Amino acid sequence: MIAEQYGFDEGGRLTARQEKFVEHCALSGNATEAARLAGYAEKSAKVMACRLTKDNRIAARIASRRAENAAKFEITKGEVIAGILSAIEMAREQQNPMAMISGLVQIAKLCGFYEPEVRRIELSGSAERLQAKFAAMSDNELLELAARSSHRGLI
Repeated sequence: MIAEQYGFDEGGRLTARQEKFVEHCALSGNATEAARLAGYAEKSAKVMACRLTKDNRIAARIASRRAENAAKFEITKGEVIAGILSAIEMAREQQNPMAMISGLVQIAKLCGFYEPEVRRIELSGSAERLQAKFAAMSDNELLELAARSSHRGLI
């Protein structure tokens, strides 16, 4: 009952409201607006959008719809970028820096430049011991150590 209230089908299928969300999100890329258009309450649209996009079934369905749309429109990411670059060049000729910046922002999004950078750090044996020592310290002990290190110029 609660699952239905929030638009979730307990049987694993997407509800009609979720399908509507997927459709709008796949077209616009704006999850909050898609939640509003799908019929979720204005006040909770942002929270619901976040919740919906974290659902693996919904994320997969959005990716699938985007691929279907790309095939239907017969357009590739390269063609989109080429079109944006052309628009940036026109904006440059018209001396319109805001339009140029807008185009560059779109290209950066398409290329994933705004995605968080993931790094994996491997620790040596001595670093693991040091990490364990820090983990065992209280917050006050850590703050005191940081304060002493900053006075010595280590931080």
